[in-house]
Amino acid sequence: MRWLRNRNALAVMLMVILAAAAAVAGLTMRGSRTVSDEQLPGTAVSVDAEPSSDAPLYLLVTAGSTTYEPILLEGETVFTLTQGDEMVNIIHATADSIWMESATCENQDCVEQGAVTRENRRTRVLGNMIICLPHQVQLELFTADELTAMGIEPAEE
Repeated sequence: MRWLRNRNALAVMLMVILAAAAAVAGLTMRGSRTVSDEQLPGTAVSVDAEPSSDAPLYLLVTAGSTTYEPILLEGETVFTLTQGDEMVNIIHATADSIWMESATCENQDCVEQGAVTRENRRTRVLGNMIICLPHQVQLELFTADELTAMGIEPAEE
């Protein structure tokens, strides 16, 4: 019985070490990203523009090795990101939040991650990110100052 408890403890420690290694790798890779001049394809904007009282937020989308130009979030917007014939992610954004509305991947983890908002982006498990591993899509919510600190020029307001 004692060996079983030790085995469980080892498994938990291994998971914690792997999670920490993944976090360090993510932070290391985050600083070395170059942003394409390309805009996110398939943009559909609705007319619900509500100005935010706080600093404007930006959506940064990475698909595979391409990081698209930061998108200033104004009002409610839906983006369709299509890669190839079968990989489709529907991204929903407002002036204060982003979420993965739907995806054609089987596991739907990205959809279940919920919304990243101005209020929760520092306290969520994945912070300001939503990740779709099967499609290699990463959504991130930033302020203009945060983008500038990373060496990325935000779009004009």
